[in-house]
Amino acid sequence: MTLNTLQNDVILLFVFLLIGFAIREIIKPLQKLYIPASVIGGAIALIAGQQVLGLVTIPESWGSMSGVLINLVMTAMVFGVTIKKARVRLYLDYAAFILFGYGVQIAAGVGIGMLLQRFWQGLPHGWGLMSVFAFWGGHGTVAAAGAVFEEYGVADNTGMGMILATFGMILAIVVGMVIVNWGIRKEYAKHLTDENKSKTPRLSGAIPKEEQNHIGSQTVSALSINSLALQLGFLLLALFIGMKLVGFIVTFIPALAQIPVQVRGMIGAVILWPILRKLKLDGYTDKASMNTLSGFCLEIIICSAIATLRLDLVTTYMVPILIMTGIITVMMIFFCIYFGKHLCKQDWFEKCLLFFGQGLGNTSTGLALVRCADPEMKSTAYEASGIGSTIILPITGTFPALMPILIMTSELQVVGIGILIAIVCIILGRIFFWQKS
Repeated sequence: MTLNTLQNDVILLFVFLLIGFAIREIIKPLQKLYIPASVIGGAIALIAGQQVLGLVTIPESWGSMSGVLINLVMTAMVFGVTIKKARVRLYLDYAAFILFGYGVQIAAGVGIGMLLQRFWQGLPHGWGLMSVFAFWGGHGTVAAAGAVFEEYGVADNTGMGMILATFGMILAIVVGMVIVNWGIRKEYAKHLTDENKSKTPRLSGAIPKEEQNHIGSQTVSALSINSLALQLGFLLLALFIGMKLVGFIVTFIPALAQIPVQVRGMIGAVILWPILRKLKLDGYTDKASMNTLSGFCLEIIICSAIATLRLDLVTTYMVPILIMTGIITVMMIFFCIYFGKHLCKQDWFEKCLLFFGQGLGNTSTGLALVRCADPEMKSTAYEASGIGSTIILPITGTFPALMPILIMTSELQVVGIGILIAIVCIILGRIFFWQKS
């Protein structure tokens, strides 16, 4: 492949990404389901491609984009994260809540996947694990875990995960809105008043100038280096450090050669960030810019992954996919209402909505549901989302890369890990946070 060929492939991808954006701006139901333009654009490309209409030829390079760009996304996820002890104590209840749900989804997803493999021959090995990454992490996390599975020769799990993630995102909003309305009627939404009930989050259109947020800050003079290029340099340096370090260790412990590239980038970020802080060079970094780079890569990853889905997976395995989705959805409804009410001391209903949205769609979906019950953002759910997710980041950030490795050895040990996480969280929650009805 030449640079010119790659340029043409990227041009075509962004054409479909813009088509997806335009369609989302025009069709209101897609906005209310919070389906991103990358998913819509990828679906249009899939339909227009050689698998359906044959109007365009989807380039082969699209199939490998996620495996490369996800390394940058995973590195950006942990770079610059500093957990402050004083803040941790305030939101441990929600951290225990979401980690409990995460552990249950691991155990249930893999267990259901193993059971359904007895009835449907040909289901990819470890496909049940993709449910937690699809429902809890969304399309981007699916790409990360799928890239690891592909290294072990299980390519179909990426497609299975993308289908599950799409179903989960839709159900998170549809079922989530039912829970919102139920909670409002029960008067659980304490921050919702008659005045702000009509307020809704912006779903489309250009954001007014006065409401626009910065996607990053310039940390150095443009005469020296473009600030965005500098932030990309830090991320790639972290990736370089992780790859070289693991490569060096592998010469002594060959078994570690199985560590995926994205984990190596995370290791490099964990090493580089404290060094920059110690040398007082952290002022050159900008987390917002790194998140922008990560989000940019995710748009490409999701669009290309959806566009290259194997449609035979959908037709062949639709029944087990629907069974998996249905069971997990019912579980999440019960967990978010029962355990949310008992585990979360303050603003339990808003945190319940956040939990449900995160556990079936992604953080953005969860926040969208919270906005329906708390449009003026007075509850602690918003801050709990950031702090709680940061607390459990060592698990949710590394498991998409580590769990596929473990499940290739034994599915039962992954079920055991999920059960252990859930049991520990519920015991701690029962001791420290449990609220009486």
